[in-house]
Amino acid sequence: MTISIDNKTETLVTITDEALEQLKQILSEEEGTNLALRIFVQGSRAAMTLDDTEREGDVVMDFDGMRVLVDDESAPYLAGAVISYQNTLMERGFVIENANLPQSGGGCCGGSCGCGGH
Repeated sequence: MTISIDNKTETLVTITDEALEQLKQILSEEEGTNLALRIFVQGSRAAMTLDDTEREGDVVMDFDGMRVLVDDESAPYLAGAVISYQNTLMERGFVIENANLPQSGGGCCGGSCGCGGH
């Protein structure tokens, strides 16, 4: 899914294969068949949570059968973001790399997301 910002077209969000596999596993373990991954900006940080409600103005994307939701206010700040999964000796979890927001450490947004992947 691409969006246009300041007359420039950008990919909104990219999810690496390993992150997609991990996210699908988390979704399969949750109750509710209508769950999607919601990516949003809170303060100056990107965050993720599971959500079953598609809101007016949401950008809705499909990643190999997994729905991803981004609200219209967060979309410009998330343009070009890459979600990856780290599994190293020191860290395990999701990382949202985004040049539009300041970086924070500790997996997905410093461990503040609700995705359960830490």
